[in-house]
Amino acid sequence: MTSVPSAALVVSTPSASVAGRDITRLSGHIPALDGLRGLAILLVLARHFTSDVSAAGWMGKAVLRACSLGWLGVDLFFVLSGFLITGILLDARGTPNYFRNFYMRRVLRIFPLYYGVLVVLLLLLPLFISYNTPGLQSALKHQTWLWLYGVNFMGLFGVPAATNELFDTQHFWSLAVEEHFYLVWPTVVFLCGRRSLAWVCGACMVQAVLVRLSIALWGHDVAFYGYVLTPCRMDSLAFGGLLALAVRDDAWRVWLRKWSGAILLIAIVAGGAVLLRPRQSGALDALAEGLKYTLLAMSFGALLLSSVLAPARSPGVRILTTPVMLFLGKYSYGLYVLHGILMPLMDRYASYAALAALLGSPAAGVLARLLIGTGVSVGLAVASWHLYEKHFLKLKRFFEYRRPAAC
Repeated sequence: MTSVPSAALVVSTPSASVAGRDITRLSGHIPALDGLRGLAILLVLARHFTSDVSAAGWMGKAVLRACSLGWLGVDLFFVLSGFLITGILLDARGTPNYFRNFYMRRVLRIFPLYYGVLVVLLLLLPLFISYNTPGLQSALKHQTWLWLYGVNFMGLFGVPAATNELFDTQHFWSLAVEEHFYLVWPTVVFLCGRRSLAWVCGACMVQAVLVRLSIALWGHDVAFYGYVLTPCRMDSLAFGGLLALAVRDDAWRVWLRKWSGAILLIAIVAGGAVLLRPRQSGALDALAEGLKYTLLAMSFGALLLSSVLAPARSPGVRILTTPVMLFLGKYSYGLYVLHGILMPLMDRYASYAALAALLGSPAAGVLARLLIGTGVSVGLAVASWHLYEKHFLKLKRFFEYRRPAAC
């Protein structure tokens, strides 16, 4: 997961127009986007807690197949993050302490849990546990990549994945991508007008496709490098930024509200065609790999628009704003950070094979593993938020965006 910020705007569907203009307002909080975060983390949990399972029987295989699509949750997180962060920055542009306020609010939300986890795993655990196994020794040896948000670049330098017998931090790659985006995007938004920013977003999307295409054509592992490297994932973040610009323009907002459903259908069909295509070697497959994540970003962008622009009583928005989805969205960052760390312990104490044998059903074994992993992760995330994380956010009031009073 990504560290997706709290929604910083709301789109309320107009019941009237003034002088023929759409009077949709952008301010406050959007519950539907919390629900989208809940959906994204559900997808990620489903994928990770069943990634090492090989279920038997048609029902077990069907459940496993559905769970295997959970990797799409990270792409949804990226589009959401691009949309929300760009919106926050656009609305804050021109306020005093623009950079200081943005970076400090991000630090207070992200760093306490991330670095708190690293302190526990890499500094405190060695005091109590003998790190004499190859995996644990490797984790300590290469820990600098974790401290500097560089996990997604480890593979380029031949560094092994940050996983071992006690904990797994491979999923921190997406947090690194997000942090790189947070580092540069405030400057981009600050320096660009809206038209220029739209061109920058488009250029970021094109370069991501070209980089992935180059990786595929040069015979490198595009399934890995094209998935985790920051330049390769800028299309999802930039497309979210492009949508943040669009919904702040009256004409575009009206057009998008009218056609968001059709756009969503077209994007899903195009993205599905690329995902489900027969795999083959050659330039055509390289092109498909280059376009895959961009098409997925467009699909999730269309879903985001449908959620933001649809009436509050529409079926999709009502599903996203159910208490369960809002709950998961609220704790999505903690769930993402903490759930992956548990994977080696899950393999040891709640393996799929043991659960399937105990319950007498492959499908039940898959579901039981998913429920146990999700339940433990939820408990840890809730405890982390209330006992630890939220206390840092009390300082956010010192870093609020305030426009100077009119003279």
